[in-house]
Amino acid sequence: MSTMLVVAAVVCTAVPLSSRLLGRRVRTATGQPVTRPVALRNIYETAFASGGPGRVADTAIVGMHTDGLVLIGAPGVVTARQDAVARDDVEQAVLDSLASAPDGALGRLRSAVMRSAEVQRIGDSLRVRKVLHPPGGHPGLYAWCLLQGVLCVLGIPAVWVLTVLLALWTGSSAEVLAYSAILTLSVLFGGAGFGFRRAALLRRRVTPLGRRSLGSYPPTGGRGLRHPAVLTGRHGVGALTGTALAGLLGEAALHDPAAVRPGAMDTASSASTSCGSSEPSWCGGSGGDGGWDGGSGGGSGCGSSGSSCGSGGGSGCGSGGGSS
Repeated sequence: MSTMLVVAAVVCTAVPLSSRLLGRRVRTATGQPVTRPVALRNIYETAFASGGPGRVADTAIVGMHTDGLVLIGAPGVVTARQDAVARDDVEQAVLDSLASAPDGALGRLRSAVMRSAEVQRIGDSLRVRKVLHPPGGHPGLYAWCLLQGVLCVLGIPAVWVLTVLLALWTGSSAEVLAYSAILTLSVLFGGAGFGFRRAALLRRRVTPLGRRSLGSYPPTGGRGLRHPAVLTGRHGVGALTGTALAGLLGEAALHDPAAVRPGAMDTASSASTSCGSSEPSWCGGSGGDGGWDGGSGGGSGCGSSGSSCGSGGGSGCGSGGGSS
């Protein structure tokens, strides 16, 4: 049997088999077997899925300020009305954080709320329902996707070189060589594209099921679609452009008082300490605006500007890692 036929047989068996197994694993990890969108229960789940824990904190603060439960004055000092009563767990986290805050600074309040157990539980619920990838992502699956893509890319010039060498030095049949080379290259091109596309899918924070859910169910909690809290939850504080509150929240997101030096990667153990949980906590996202998947507000991942619990941005604490 021609050497080229052997190569073609190996490639045409290994790459489709790897792609099939990989596709099945990725579909399961991203919630794609579920065809119907998941019903998001409230504006906080919409906010978390759209922009992470930081956006949940922004949404609660904006809603309470708009409805008169808290007052925010320049240069970012928050006070609660004495008769303020929380309407849900997240608002209770805001009031509790205010009660324990030494100075009522908006940045400290936002940081405390986004790290609170009430907000972190929202992310856990969305993860269980396959709306979000877990905080640490799927590192093994992601590495598999990249490995397949890289090996297939490296195989393309190798096949070309092998085909030329066999044609020049062995006198192999031109028809056999051409058929084997075309078949092998087609499989390699397809395998590379498949691997890289699945890797890109796994880098996103929001699963395909989550994106369908965000597009089909915009809960408002009884508020109108133009209510500032609803706009913030769905689109970030950028939707409040032109208001003093948008500027104050933007500054609070950029100057997170709990930030550590950029580039310091958080670990699951540090998340347990800061968030009071043994589970990996939510991290990465945008600095008060934009989405988890590269929105206008900043980058994603722990330890970088634009994220929090180890950086100056808009998401929760804990381990970053290979998700997206």
